[in-house]
Amino acid sequence: PAPIPAAPTPAPIPADPTPAPTPTPACATPPLPADAPSGTLTDAQKTTLAAMAEEQQLAHDLYLGFAHKYGASVFGCMSSDETSQLTDTRKLLKVYAVDDPTAGLPVGTFANAATKLLYDQLVTQGATSVDTANAAAQTVESERITDLKAAAADPTAPAVLQLYTNLLDTSQRHLRAVGG
Repeated sequence: PAPIPAAPTPAPIPADPTPAPTPTPACATPPLPADAPSGTLTDAQKTTLAAMAEEQQLAHDLYLGFAHKYGASVFGCMSSDETSQLTDTRKLLKVYAVDDPTAGLPVGTFANAATKLLYDQLVTQGATSVDTANAAAQTVESERITDLKAAAADPTAPAVLQLYTNLLDTSQRHLRAVGG
């Protein structure tokens, strides 16, 4: 009897020559360096730092609501970023003995009446669809980018400048994530 021929070895599957691009996630906030020097702040710079905390709380609360309403993971991710950034901001508020305008306030509640009005307007704007929620988020991030660029031009404290740099990078990433 003739020998049975061996089964042919299957050819290896060629590797894809163009690997898929790695997406830039909306949530990838770098932590504030623990060893950042603190420097000093003027009263105006302290006021700006407190305002940044309230802007972060507004963004957090807005994105959290949109994530629950639409199940859009980008909003959950962005809300998580805002939580991390607010934690970093609160650390600096404490270092500089600045009252935290967000302390103890429930979701959707703000110390500043203008912030509350803006929040309510953005919630209404984003209430009809993911697209309108994205547009509301674009408004938030565009305004924050403008505010952060102005704030970053002023601080005399390296730790605050690093915070603003981190916040700016994240706001730019968030803006891209919502189509801005």
